[in-house]
Amino acid sequence: MTSPRSTHEQAPDSQDARERLGEFLARPVAAASDMLNALMMLWPQAFNDSCLAAALPSRTDWHLTIDSRRVSVGSLFIAIPGLSSDGRDYIAQAQQNGAALVLAERADVDDVRIAAYAHDETVIWLEDLGGQLGELGRQAFGVPESLTLIGVTGTNGKSSVTHYIAELAEALGTPAGMVGTLGVGRPGALVAGERTTPDALAVQAALKGLSLVGAELIAMEVSSHALDQGRVNGCRFTVAGYTNLSRDHLDYHGSMAAYAAAKAKLFKRPELSLAVLNADDALARLMLAGMQRGVRVLAMGRDDVATLRVLDVFPELLGQVAVIATPDGERELGLNLMGRFNLDNALLAMLILHGLEYSLAELFAAAPSLTPVPGRMQRLTREGAPVVVVDYAHTPEASKLP
Repeated sequence: MTSPRSTHEQAPDSQDARERLGEFLARPVAAASDMLNALMMLWPQAFNDSCLAAALPSRTDWHLTIDSRRVSVGSLFIAIPGLSSDGRDYIAQAQQNGAALVLAERADVDDVRIAAYAHDETVIWLEDLGGQLGELGRQAFGVPESLTLIGVTGTNGKSSVTHYIAELAEALGTPAGMVGTLGVGRPGALVAGERTTPDALAVQAALKGLSLVGAELIAMEVSSHALDQGRVNGCRFTVAGYTNLSRDHLDYHGSMAAYAAAKAKLFKRPELSLAVLNADDALARLMLAGMQRGVRVLAMGRDDVATLRVLDVFPELLGQVAVIATPDGERELGLNLMGRFNLDNALLAMLILHGLEYSLAELFAAAPSLTPVPGRMQRLTREGAPVVVVDYAHTPEASKLP
């Protein structure tokens, strides 16, 4: 691995990378051959003998979207039901906007609606289209199998941990990207997003887009909604990270038990090889219930079981210094980040990368270059003026002073 470099410095082509990524995310396209192969793999009976199997390769590529408002001439519109609206209600609108082909969810649709398109060969009804959307996107976009994908879940700290993972990986020579609340992109070159974890198709487009701008490792915020609604279907997570769990989203989940169960789904995925947890959180062990055998487990915090254990913390005006017990002995960790929670977030990010065989010595050396995440105990300073801190907190736990 290369020597750490300052994450304050953007790569010379960061603006170009942001623009290229933004263009792809605005209009994600799949090669026609990859699209056909994906459809034939997922729905072989529907496409092997279909005339559409011959029609699809005649195009160079397909623009894929689940939003009829983003359809343009030649787009492929995917009509699936959602929580607040049903994409199948907008098939006609999509066709008026120029959709060349419509894939529609077959489940829970009445015969009258299907009969309305009985003579329209450009509307194809498929079983479990919503459930397979992520896998369809992965195969159609050609998301590289070589990507190292890290999923981070929890109530608070997801944005910070994913940012720190990407910054540390970049500092140690690995091109990295992130997907989350603040957007999609390489460190310092984010394209704004709309939600913590995008829809299943957009997630796969983000992974493909990040690979196009050079990312080899990607840290993704994984919300409870995303896990419950299948938005990360099709992802291949190498690592699952857990920050903490406190009251949030009970209007959706109904109870803390259901909320915790949704988070724990990330740790039950069959492809997982590493789980990294904040051992200080009382509910951390719930994440391990039902986890596949053979998954390596690491922890950080003050607990004696922690691989990176906090022995002491010394707050400073614009950061902190901590003494950490590691497998290699005690080490001093200097951070230009304020708040104990940021120490926890940085340690979780460091331990995730250490679990991926990054050197502890190099991680500790790179940690002082970590920068505050926008809106997360973000310092605003000016010579001769008091320090101003901007912090976005949306849960009771996050509102507590560090």
